[in-house]
Amino acid sequence: SDGLAGADVGAGLPLSKALRMPELWLLLLIGFVGMGSGLVVLNNAGQMVDSFGPDAKATTMFVSLISIANCFGRITFGLVPDVFSHVPRPLFCAANVVIMGGAQSLLALGGEAALFSRGV
Repeated sequence: SDGLAGADVGAGLPLSKALRMPELWLLLLIGFVGMGSGLVVLNNAGQMVDSFGPDAKATTMFVSLISIANCFGRITFGLVPDVFSHVPRPLFCAANVVIMGGAQSLLALGGEAALFSRGV
């Protein structure tokens, strides 16, 4: 593979070589699909609960729960790659996108009770 394993930190990398590297395409996929879809869910969390009825208490609780879960997820997926440093970091990024995609698929199914249990 023509990866970054032997590259010096800070060494210049021509665009033509970077476009041929699978690491670049994996990071772009994670950036656009993974982070983009996660931000859409976080941005619309309140509206998801509001669509089931005008219960302001439920909306506040769901947004709080999903925000706390988001915080713990960011901490966990920030620390786990450091603990398991022998595993490549892009593999952890790809696993995170797969887990997040599964969680978003579960959020798309079900009503208000399922929204709370699957949101966290």
